[in-house]
Amino acid sequence: MNPLVRNLIYRYLAVMAFLLLMVVVSRLLLDRVLSIEQTSSAEANVAGQQRMLLHRISLFGMELDRLEEGPLRVKVRAEVERAIQRMEANHRALIEGDPERTILPLRTDSMRALYYGPTAQIDRDLKATLERARDLLAEHGPSAPAQAQFHDHRADFFLLVNDPLFEVLDRAVSQYARDSAEQIAHLRRYNYLMIGFFIIGLATISFWVFWPVVRRLDRMIHEITEAHARQAEAEKGRRKLSYAVEQAPVSVVITDSQGRIEYVNAKFTEASGYTLDEAIGHNPRILKSDETDRQVHADMWRTITAGRTWQGELKNRRKDGQSFWEHVSISPLRDANGAIVNYIGLKEDISQRKAFEEELREKDRQLSVALASMAGGLFMTDRDLRILVFNDKVEDYLMLPKGLLYPGLSLAEALRVRALRGDYGSGDPEERLAERLAGYRDLTQPMVYEDSLPDGRVIEVVRVPTGDGGVVTAFTDISRRKRAERDLTQAVEMAEQASLAKSEFLSRMSHELRTPMNAILGFSQLLDMNVKEPLTPKQKGWVAQIEKAGQHLLELANDVLDLAKVEAGRISLSLEPIAVDSVIEECRHLVTNQAQAMGLTLTVAVPAGLAVRADRVRLKQVLLNLLSNAVKYNRPNGRVTLAGEPLPDGRLRLSVQDTGLGIPLDHQANIFQPFNRLGAENSAIQGTGIGLAIVKRLVEAMDGRIGFTSTPEIGTTFWIELDVVQAAALAPGDRPTESRTPAAPSVALQGSVLYIEDNPANVNLIQSVFADHPGIALTIATSGDDGLWEAHRLRPDVILSDINLPGMSGYDILKALRADPETRAIPLIAISAAAMPSDIKKGLEAGFQAYLTKPIDVAKLLTVLARILAKTA
Repeated sequence: MNPLVRNLIYRYLAVMAFLLLMVVVSRLLLDRVLSIEQTSSAEANVAGQQRMLLHRISLFGMELDRLEEGPLRVKVRAEVERAIQRMEANHRALIEGDPERTILPLRTDSMRALYYGPTAQIDRDLKATLERARDLLAEHGPSAPAQAQFHDHRADFFLLVNDPLFEVLDRAVSQYARDSAEQIAHLRRYNYLMIGFFIIGLATISFWVFWPVVRRLDRMIHEITEAHARQAEAEKGRRKLSYAVEQAPVSVVITDSQGRIEYVNAKFTEASGYTLDEAIGHNPRILKSDETDRQVHADMWRTITAGRTWQGELKNRRKDGQSFWEHVSISPLRDANGAIVNYIGLKEDISQRKAFEEELREKDRQLSVALASMAGGLFMTDRDLRILVFNDKVEDYLMLPKGLLYPGLSLAEALRVRALRGDYGSGDPEERLAERLAGYRDLTQPMVYEDSLPDGRVIEVVRVPTGDGGVVTAFTDISRRKRAERDLTQAVEMAEQASLAKSEFLSRMSHELRTPMNAILGFSQLLDMNVKEPLTPKQKGWVAQIEKAGQHLLELANDVLDLAKVEAGRISLSLEPIAVDSVIEECRHLVTNQAQAMGLTLTVAVPAGLAVRADRVRLKQVLLNLLSNAVKYNRPNGRVTLAGEPLPDGRLRLSVQDTGLGIPLDHQANIFQPFNRLGAENSAIQGTGIGLAIVKRLVEAMDGRIGFTSTPEIGTTFWIELDVVQAAALAPGDRPTESRTPAAPSVALQGSVLYIEDNPANVNLIQSVFADHPGIALTIATSGDDGLWEAHRLRPDVILSDINLPGMSGYDILKALRADPETRAIPLIAISAAAMPSDIKKGLEAGFQAYLTKPIDVAKLLTVLARILAKTA
């Protein structure tokens, strides 16, 4: 018998034995449960009978008092006696046990405590109760006296029912039931536990029984799977070989030992035009052409019949008669005895390669012509720094002897001539040569440099790595270009010097203009602000004209400087997202009073929430200039409209339209030329003719566009276009606000002021300003040294100082005062005609408390002075 079958039989018998054992155990447990249930039921019934018998004794006893002598009385009395006897018998059975009634003796602590315990002694109470019942029964003897002579014992028998024993018996019945239920629950748990063990054991034995079978089956399946896999792999290999031969990129031809074709693949059909059916049985000479030497075929046949492999190139003919080149490799195939049984030929169509070779030869010829015709020199080296190709210009540019270079020459030998000549500097020529060659070996990126030849020529050298370790080097004579660059550099330097001189001139002119303008505007402000000696209306008009003319000159100076900065490209812009709404609102507020004075209606029609990429200050300058022009050159009671329109190309067009006289057609071409007022210079309207030129340059510097349309007698519209960007959320506190000239302080000024100034007109102006403020003690110093001496002597509350002083500038005075502990805390205010934003920024960063520009705004000066004096008080 098979060992596996025998093992399975033994294991099957073991399982059956285990199942039989589990059935027996389960049966025993079930019988035990049934026995306990039967016993518990009998005990509970007997305990219940005790209660009923006691009730019966009480009822029949009470009936004895009522009955006369006779058979019925005897019968009732007998019933009471039997009930007493049965109670005694039941009591003994419950205590001692009764096998006939399947009653066990008292077996639990709870029941023993109930029968014999100190508080519930059923045994004692039952015996006493039955004794009392017998005594009452004895008084009702067989021969009872007449009814009138009986003692009434009904109440005594009734009390038997109400005796505590009655309640204890009820408790006994309940306790029997609880004990029974508890034992049955225990047995059922044991039964469940056995069932669990049965299931676990059955699973374990089943695993034990069937595991060898599973393992054996698994091995069998694995062996079968491996056999199938090996078979499939072999079949796959055969298919791969078949596919490889069939789909090979070369033609495969198999012949017998006589050279008759037995097999060709699809590539053969594609290359020759002969199908498998057309080729089988024929000799490969069907492809032979007259363009291949006969000796080649003879050598091929002689080699393969000798058992060797033959390789070569044949020019064959297709079925359609076209010639093509093939690279052929033919090898003999031998059987187990070594005899040649087949020949296999692998043939690759090399017609395209042959064409490429011919094309390459043509390219080489063309390259040679191109190299020879190049204006510059060129040579190429391989990774070993051997020269591959070159043209004749190389020897000229490197000043090498004619005929030195040739393909295959080491670059070191070619350049050694230059090293020995000293072209690479003084020192050991071999060291200089090694350094130059290292630049070729270590080259990984294109390199461009200039080299000077001994004859004074300058050549530009370009080295480019080829990727395979080689280097292409090209030379170009740049001597003429270098001379042009030097000339251009000199011209640029001269232009920059001229521009610098112009800027310096404009800056000095602005400074010189501001100095007398300081007196003109300052004294005109004092005349207008004089309260003690007020001017007449006519005089006020004269003063207003003076101030108006001065402001015009000041505006001209500012515009000239702004134009100079724009033309020099020195204007700094901060291009960022700018909320259009806020800038337009500021501009509208600034021109509202001017428009109202002319009775103009100012309308803004720009979509809300738009933002453009611009410089905020310069955008405001542009819009303010366009709006001011629209107001100045408008008709009385006309209109000015500022409109906005998003364009499809992502720009925002802002246009300013007026209802003025328009621009004559012959002047429109010159609208953006500086200092050209287009005929308005003969009108009463003031202007410099610079504003639109500055506007155009600012808009273009912000990558925008500007243009206009104008119709004579109808009006003009100027427009600018800027790139729209995503609107940035600006907190109200972040938006710049328009600075306005503060009003003069209403409180009296108190303190000491030192004014350092060398210009008498400016000194006179400041003295006149403080003449109306008796609380100010003014001291004048006309030089920096005098100012420092007065500062040490007086310790003034505030020092006013000019920047451009003879011998010592205002910055030198500031530095000296801050270095001295005694004068370090004195506030210093700069008053200067250097009014560029950079000048103001420089002064504030240096440490001046304030920087006031000339011409002095008297009200602003007094306000700043009041603020500083209030802090030092």
